[in-house]
Amino acid sequence: MTTYVASSHTLTDIANAIRYHNGSSEHYTPSEMADAVAALSGTSETCGLQESYKKIDAGTMTQVPYTAIANAIRGQNGSWDECKPSKMADAIRALTWGLQGEAYAVAIPATGDSTKYELHFGRAATIPSVGDSYAGKTIGYVYTGFEDTAYTSNSQVPWYAQHDSFLAVSFDDEIRPVSCAYWFYMFRNCMSFAVDNLNTAKAKSFAFMFYFCSAVTSLNLTGFVTSNVTSINYMFYFCTKLATLNMGAWDMSKLQVVAQAFRNLTAMTVLDLSGWTMPEYTSTMQYAFYNCANLTTIYAPAGCDLSDTAVNGYCFSQCSKLVGGNGTAYSSGNVTAAMARIDGLGGKAGYFTAK
Repeated sequence: MTTYVASSHTLTDIANAIRYHNGSSEHYTPSEMADAVAALSGTSETCGLQESYKKIDAGTMTQVPYTAIANAIRGQNGSWDECKPSKMADAIRALTWGLQGEAYAVAIPATGDSTKYELHFGRAATIPSVGDSYAGKTIGYVYTGFEDTAYTSNSQVPWYAQHDSFLAVSFDDEIRPVSCAYWFYMFRNCMSFAVDNLNTAKAKSFAFMFYFCSAVTSLNLTGFVTSNVTSINYMFYFCTKLATLNMGAWDMSKLQVVAQAFRNLTAMTVLDLSGWTMPEYTSTMQYAFYNCANLTTIYAPAGCDLSDTAVNGYCFSQCSKLVGGNGTAYSSGNVTAAMARIDGLGGKAGYFTAK
């Protein structure tokens, strides 16, 4: 039987996608994955184990397990898509099952500080009201209508008026928005975002999502499905205490707008984009990494080259500690997105490091 080179990264992504839905910590061999996909039902309320990549990236395997996984995915989503191995994880994460009830969010007093709030997202047949009890606390505000709305400014977001009062965000039930743009705009006192149940499979924009969330120190966004996302402009702008950002296997093949996305991440020393499926072309990366003053390394997939972006000014300005994987050190004279490539790729200098 013919064997093929198989990426352990791809298999890890598929296993993570399965566990994302079934909430388990099981380890799957390739031959077990199809049955695990077929068994998914959307009933788990938690995200399962999300493993990091193994050091050894490739081995040999027959095509049989991949064919079985693709058949299982098509059995779940009813499509006729070819479903290449590199696309399987996103296809699994994007699986949906009928949800009961309407999406809502409530603001309840924060633990340890009754003058502040926690923002909880849920789903129910009957929407709770102000004054009702939620998690043993009295509801101060109730928000609805956001799951099917794409906001174009922060003032449109239902909970924005209380943005300075939120200390924590939690998705207690699965929420499937068409856009996450501006959702946590200027949540500058919020220190915790529990987003395991935020299903982003339909979302087209993450623009301004965590804009000026200047108190949060870490974000785990490995469960995000990003295959429809076209914009991340200002997504993490001025998250000045954010030192750990886990994004994992994001399919960014439709991404166009990256302007100011990572600007002013002054606590970040290493930014790992190596799990991204990169777009062939972006329309703007202006100010994308501006003033990431302590950033030393930007990991990206081998072969990544975004240097031909249309609007590229100031992309790496004030990233004085940044060094490319081949030793190219930051220069104030080379700060445009023309340096947005793997260092040494095609004999050209760049600020990205292959991983």
